[in-house]
Amino acid sequence: MASGNREIAKFLKAHGIFLAILFLAGGLRFWNLGHLHFSHDELSALIRTHFNSFQELIDQAVRIDGHPALVQVFLYYWAPLVDYSPFWIKLPSVLLGLGSIVLIYLSSLKLERKKAGTITALILSLSTFFMYYHQVARPYAYGAFFVALAGYAYVSWFFHRKENRYLLLFAIGASLAAYTHYLALLSVFLMGISALVRSWDKPKPWILTGLLVLLSFTPHLGVFWDQLQLGGVGQWLAAPDALWLWRFFSYLFNYESICVGLGLALILIGIIKKNQSLKFPETWIWFLACFIIAFAYSTFRDPLLRYSSLLFLSPFLFLVPLEDGQGYKRWLLGFLIFMSFAIYDREYFPEAHLSPPKVAESYLSELKNSPPVFYHWSEEKWDYYRKIDPSIPSGTFLAKDLSPCLTADEFLLLSDHASPASWPLQLLDQAYVLKNIDFHFGFSLYHFSKDTSQDLAYLEINGILDSSFFKTEAKQYQSLVQLETLPFFFNNAEASIVVDLQHLKGEGGHLIFQLMEGEEQKGWFAYPLKEGSNYFSRPISDLKDEDYHWNILLDQGPEANAHSGSIRVRWLAGNPKIYGLVKDFK
Repeated sequence: MASGNREIAKFLKAHGIFLAILFLAGGLRFWNLGHLHFSHDELSALIRTHFNSFQELIDQAVRIDGHPALVQVFLYYWAPLVDYSPFWIKLPSVLLGLGSIVLIYLSSLKLERKKAGTITALILSLSTFFMYYHQVARPYAYGAFFVALAGYAYVSWFFHRKENRYLLLFAIGASLAAYTHYLALLSVFLMGISALVRSWDKPKPWILTGLLVLLSFTPHLGVFWDQLQLGGVGQWLAAPDALWLWRFFSYLFNYESICVGLGLALILIGIIKKNQSLKFPETWIWFLACFIIAFAYSTFRDPLLRYSSLLFLSPFLFLVPLEDGQGYKRWLLGFLIFMSFAIYDREYFPEAHLSPPKVAESYLSELKNSPPVFYHWSEEKWDYYRKIDPSIPSGTFLAKDLSPCLTADEFLLLSDHASPASWPLQLLDQAYVLKNIDFHFGFSLYHFSKDTSQDLAYLEINGILDSSFFKTEAKQYQSLVQLETLPFFFNNAEASIVVDLQHLKGEGGHLIFQLMEGEEQKGWFAYPLKEGSNYFSRPISDLKDEDYHWNILLDQGPEANAHSGSIRVRWLAGNPKIYGLVKDFK
């Protein structure tokens, strides 16, 4: 008994800090887990769990998706079994995410870099990037665990003991990673390549291991080929730019500049300490190779590089040689304080897992009446969410305009990032008042009414050009107004310029926003016109250069049909945290 207690005490002394960090990570991930909403991405997967056979699932759910089959197949059986409970559907992701932290720490022990492993565990525990993807029921936490398992086996073979069990463990981790996410497949492929380089004089064990992984993936090759023909993930994802990697590290460290500096300094230690870093240069080689390949593919073929793409290999970046004299405890304390503060400051827990249908339900539960709900979101997912959660209210999808709202004296409007910024102004122009507005990650909730007897909320609006009559000549291009640079307007988060044309007469044509730098056109945006009332909006918060100005003009077509009407230009502040999950909004 005494010897057992001594062993426990010895274990706690050796790994007590890590266990405390793991407990913290578990607490942050299990907090309110059963009450988290399903995300847009999760609903996409859950919708595809209603098929009559396994073959239908593969043909109609997996082949048309951009991910391998494993997680979708698992959800196909798991979600109905747990009655689509958010807690039970998300639980495997949480457990595997925590498991990946454990495996990274165990890898650091094999490398004799326990201090770096402890710091890495703290970073993974407190990073909202990892917290989020360790909770959503999608392939990310699964892939993170399987890649970490393969990485642990790799490190154990080369830095601990060359035993066949580690080769088998690598084959299992790599095979499951290949069935989970294609960037996880790329990650273990890079591990396999580096294993062959390390064992170039005796490559047979790793060649056989690679063949075993390839054999296990053979049943999926047909699906893989079909998915390869799909290209990227869709037009909504843009190609990465030169600052993409910097924004990734900013996201990883909760957009806290001090932590970004600490993290990059930690990585730099691993690169410049040649005598020790050359022992395991894979810490940064794997990551950079994965990033460069995904970046090049996204730039020259189809965009697929997302922040989640680097979830699998980024933990290995921080397994650097860190000696006692390099302020180990100060590193821990710095990350703990500043990353914890950023979690609170960025409203992660109140905002990260909100979904418009559930927010509408919660908001209506606090009202005495039940006004109708209108939304610009996914109609398919809203209706499906109601099927698995009857508490969600019915809603009316707004496709292009607000006409369905205008018959109601009071209603809720939920708008996402793709909604026209002009909509709130249009409703105010229709004599509605804004009773309340709630800004959230990914969407906004507006409560409109024609009852002015209660307290009202306000939008931040500034007039740029009052309503002014115009009548054009019979020329193709007619300038209506030029707007000089307004630095305050342009720098305000998610702001837009809104132009409305009233009483418009004339056939066809387009309204054009022309962005100018001096006499040079830097960009333009065109919107088709219709007779009567027209509203157009253009986001401007991404334009910081004070030398820009706008030219708003009419393209009256090659037949040069003249137009007349009135024009008004306003500036409207938007939802400052609509991209808050993946973008700084301070």
